[in-house]
Amino acid sequence: MAANRNKKPLYESLGGSMGSLMNDGKPANIRTGKPIDIGKKANQNSGERSNRKLFLYLSGLIAVVFLSAFIAFSLIDIKSSQQAESPSEKMAEAGSEEAEGQNESLSGTKNDSISESLLDKEQGNSYNSPSDSDNPAGEEVSQEGSNRIVVASYGSRRDLQPVMKYYEANGIQLKIVESGSRYFLVTVRKFEGFSEGTRGRQYLEQIKEIGLGYKAPEGYERFSSRPFQDAYGKKMN
Repeated sequence: MAANRNKKPLYESLGGSMGSLMNDGKPANIRTGKPIDIGKKANQNSGERSNRKLFLYLSGLIAVVFLSAFIAFSLIDIKSSQQAESPSEKMAEAGSEEAEGQNESLSGTKNDSISESLLDKEQGNSYNSPSDSDNPAGEEVSQEGSNRIVVASYGSRRDLQPVMKYYEANGIQLKIVESGSRYFLVTVRKFEGFSEGTRGRQYLEQIKEIGLGYKAPEGYERFSSRPFQDAYGKKMN
């Protein structure tokens, strides 16, 4: 009993320990024993979080403003580029193109008319009257018989002249012979006959082949879509 007199009861020991952790009813720092102001520290942390949120908000807002401004300026620049060409310039350009097209059309028509006139004049001078001559100027034609190849016949000499010119350009000499009310376009060269394997037959086939490429000038007889495929041999002087 005497030994336990100097010992403190358990509740006093616990109370003393708790008292060392508290200072004026506030938690105390174990090392310094000074009270810890919990409210001040909480307010400080709350202020820092608020400042951080405000900074992030302002940064995002500035980024959105800059992005919107960039897009707006880009759209304005594109629209300005599209409108750079004024309506008056477009009208002037369209008028210039139209004028060029008209000039080309008139020039082409004029050239065609001149070419046709020259063709008629040249052929008219050479074949204006019927001729029985078998030899064009400066050229000898061998004669094998009394048959000629009739390339075409028509009621107008004028429509046969472009055909004659076309065949001459392809190495076939022709002439126009008048018989009754019709004109015959025949070969200058005569042949013995036109049976298979003869020179006359070869010449006839050549005339038909060349004839497929004939394109009549405007205003002249076309002689069907497959011209001169009905060419034939005929006994003629």
